[in-house]
This record gives sequence, C-alpha cells and structure tokens, in this order.
Amino acid sequence: MQAIQLIKHGKAQEAFKLVELEDPTPAPDEVLIDVAYSGINFAEVMARQGLYEAAPNPPSILGYEVAGTISAIGNQVKHLAVGQKVVALTRFGGYASKAVAKELACTAIPNNLPLADALALATQAVTACIGAKYLANIQAHDTVLVRSAAGGVGLFLCQMAKNAGAKVIAVCSNKENGAWLVAHSWADKAIDYADTAGYKNQASVIFNAAGGKTVKEDLSLLKAGGRLVIFGASTRLSKKANKLNGLRTLLSFGWINPLKLIMESKSIIGLNVLKVGDSNPVLLENAIKTTHTAYQSGDLKVHIHKEYAPNQMGKAHQDIEKRITKGKLVISWAH
Repeated sequence: MQAIQLIKHGKAQEAFKLVELEDPTPAPDEVLIDVAYSGINFAEVMARQGLYEAAPNPPSILGYEVAGTISAIGNQVKHLAVGQKVVALTRFGGYASKAVAKELACTAIPNNLPLADALALATQAVTACIGAKYLANIQAHDTVLVRSAAGGVGLFLCQMAKNAGAKVIAVCSNKENGAWLVAHSWADKAIDYADTAGYKNQASVIFNAAGGKTVKEDLSLLKAGGRLVIFGASTRLSKKANKLNGLRTLLSFGWINPLKLIMESKSIIGLNVLKVGDSNPVLLENAIKTTHTAYQSGDLKVHIHKEYAPNQMGKAHQDIEKRITKGKLVISWAH
C-alpha cells in the first residue's frame, strides 16, 4: 500500500514522505478498507508538530478517519461485509491507501452519499452535533458565537445553530471567510477576532477551538446561563507556544475560579469526540444518525475545500495553518 509517513516533527513540507508499505492485516474484530479518501484535521497538524500527546512518534502514519470500501474482514466481524462502503475512525493510520478499523468504529454509508461528504460528516459534523445538540443544547433564543467558524467543525456548528433558530456570530480570521458564511445564510454576522470584546455578557453559547487566553476572554462574553464549549487548543501552534512545556501550556489557559462560575452561572465544557466514542458509543451513534439525517434532508451542507493528492500532504497542512481553508480537506487516493 501507499502511505503518507510522518518522518519527523516540524515544518509541513519537511515532515512527510510518501512510501510503500506492506498492507495491514485486520484483527478478528477489525475490517480492512480500500481507502478512497483520508480526512485531514487540525488535530493532525498539532500531531505533526509534536503537540498531540496521543499521537504516535515518527516514523508513523497519522490520520484518524477514512472513507472507502471494505476489502477484508476479521472472523469476529458480524455486521459488515466485503464490498460495503464505510466511513471509519482509525485512531491514526488513516493517511494510507489501505487502513484497518474496529467494526464498532465503522459506519456503513448508502451508495447515494458521496464518500468525500461522508468523511466530512464522520468526525467534524459529529463533533459539532455533540457540541451543539447534546452539550450546549442550543435553543432558538440563544446567541451563539463560533470561533474558527469557517473551519471543518465551525462550519457545521454555524449551520446547526442556525437550524435551531439561534442568532449566529461567526468569528473568522479573514473577511472573505466571514462574508462567505453570511452569504450562505450560515451566520447572521461575521466579525474579526479583535471584535469579540463587543459581545461582553451577550453570548449564550460560545464554541472555542483556540484555547489559551481566549478562554478567559470568552467567559467574559457569556451572559448568565451561558455555556463555553472548548474543542481544541490551536493557540499551541504559535511559535511561542511551541516552546512551552505541558505545565506552562496549561497555565496559558489562565486560572478559572469555580466559585465565580457558580456565582455568574456560567459553564465550561470540554469536548473530545474520540473520548466520547470510547465511553459513550450510543451517544456517538446517535450523533452519526442525526448528522446523516440532516444531510439527506438538506438541512446540513458539506463543503469540501479541496481534494489533495497524496504527495500534497505538506501543502494541505500549510493551508490549514494559514487559516485560508473553508470546510473539509481530504486526500484523494484516486490521484
């Protein structure tokens, strides 16, 4: 098989190498997938930089979501068959033309659902669904502020909040992305990161993929009863943050006084969809069904920013880091 191997931590154009490796063999409870598309996520950018503790060390294969066709199954697999199209969480190993995944981590997809769209729904839409529907419980009267709004998860968060009837404020790194969200009616208004202070004590729900000092800032933007959902820590990618050890990175979020949260009736919620899948697979399954239903009805739109060739992984990572992308990025193994 072909694989995009992480050979060292560091700059995107120097970190990856396209290599030929032996095909993996599925364990008894696993399936082998001929991969059509591998998903690219911001968490993998952090893994490339050596900032994602759960990621394997180089040389390794990153990537934790794929879409394709099952080519072999383990002898304990009961509900999937060779020839089925699936989207799967791979827990790394996804940057390859063949990948193995646990049966429970696979979802069969209908033939009328494009594989690239299915991949976008797999992790990013499910993360947004769990955050918007189950954790934040967005209501029609809410004002929802979404950071990194044009990104993979942010795009779905905006749509889900709008579908719930809420007012959506999209926070974007550039005016083009913000205007694009408003033009599609996925946000009521788009603002720059510097303009968030104007919403002090006005937001009901905030979704934050940045972490660091923005957490305390966002708490000041929440009104009583407000919910701050944190699902990332992209500020760790700054040059300064790269030099921080784990303790100093933790301290960069600032000290949060639990008593103050009680007195002001505000809450902070952490979200890691992989952990949800481990401890609450029923919730994950419900979120997958919800997103697929919304997609089929037209309530949820997928935007594929670009299909990259396997030898363009460095470029794909660079594009994410520059914050010039919108929606989902995928590697196409048909190239």
